Amino acid sequence: MEKTMRVYSNMLKQGMIAAEDVYHSSGMLIIADQTQITDRIIQLLRQYDVLSIRVMAPKEIDNAPIIYSTYSNKIKTSDNFLAFEKSVNQKAEELSTIFSDIIEKSLEIDPNILVNDVKAIFTGIKTTGEIFDYLNIMRTSDDVKYAHCINVAILCNVFGRWLNMPESEVEVLVLAGLLHDIGKVKVPKEILDKSESLNEEEFENIKKHSIYGYRILEKQKNLDPRIKMVALLHHERCDGKGYPQRRKYDDIDYFTKLVAIADVYEAMTSSRKYRNKICPFEVVEMFEREGFQKFDPDLVISLLERIAQTQLNNVVKLSSGETGEIVFINRLSLARPILKVNDALIDLTDWPDLKIIEVL
Repeated sequence: MEKTMRVYSNMLKQGMIAAEDVYHSSGMLIIADQTQITDRIIQLLRQYDVLSIRVMAPKEIDNAPIIYSTYSNKIKTSDNFLAFEKSVNQKAEELSTIFSDIIEKSLEIDPNILVNDVKAIFTGIKTTGEIFDYLNIMRTSDDVKYAHCINVAILCNVFGRWLNMPESEVEVLVLAGLLHDIGKVKVPKEILDKSESLNEEEFENIKKHSIYGYRILEKQKNLDPRIKMVALLHHERCDGKGYPQRRKYDDIDYFTKLVAIADVYEAMTSSRKYRNKICPFEVVEMFEREGFQKFDPDLVISLLERIAQTQLNNVVKLSSGETGEIVFINRLSLARPILKVNDALIDLTDWPDLKIIEVL
């Protein structure tokens, strides 16, 4: 069976073949299935306000993909990105020292210093789209757990502002993201750094980090209590299948629900020793498929749409090997936007066998 695709009227070309009967709203047939598109037909469709029609997929879409000079290729050497990457790696090293001092020297945390350190990373960044692009192409840090904490704090800063939280609340959320995994310093390094699948005993050991983290932060007098609860509960899920207390929706506080989403999104879109990073659209699709049971659905809907919108105009690679530019985000299927491929518009909701596998 030949492939078809939906093309907007302003993108129709001579020689395309209609793959459906096209009717006017009055019921009048404008063109029949298998009609070859001509300039006259294009004018006719526009005259009758037909926005799009389904056509036979041209062979050249499979055989001659356009090679794009991608945005990510350009920004990898930009001054702003290099400064961002250097700042994140530097803050990750500093965080390693801070975590050690908190545990070994009973260091009292100064929330203002930590928040300002995270804010300094945003110097020179103008849009949240830049932040997501930078996070997507950044190299993996030598010590994943500290870079992960920095990146989650960055996402929390963005999420808080998207949700119009007061600045004081955004700062609490940023600190919660920064400190959520502090308990991992008490997990044996050989388990954290293991490149193969964990056995049951090792996984149970990893799960203890949330309790370790709460006990470490419990002694801190200057921290908002919500930050301590995030360290304890960020692996709880709304369906009651998380840990360590198997809490459900109503028993998980708002800040913890937010950090949980940032934690999972960052972990899945970053490289790990046991796997490559996962494409943001694959992660969005996972949230759309499973997230409404595990996470706060209102937050998932709000945040995922904003995340998807940050990818608008980016060039992506499809599972077919084709490349295309994202021109429109489908609100009802965020992981399947409309792409411009070889001067044709392809709506991925019409192509269930195709998916985005990489943002270029």
